[in-house]
Amino acid sequence: MLEPSSQAELPAIPGKRYFTIGEVSELCGVKPHVLRYWEQEFPQLKPLKRRGNRRLSGLSCGNSCSQ
Repeated sequence: MLEPSSQAELPAIPGKRYFTIGEVSELCGVKPHVLRYWEQEFPQLKPLKRRGNRRLSGLSCGNSCSQ
């Protein structure tokens, strides 16, 4: 995770309802494998799973990384 003093400016969150894990990864500034780990450790993070176990994170999930 990034140190608060060296944290770069995060991109603006696009106005859409669901995001892929790659998009959430870019928005949060963490790698996708870290997000997958967090899904296992924190019950609050429950992405919607589509065909082929593709994850779609809702806007509330996407906002958690900026807190």
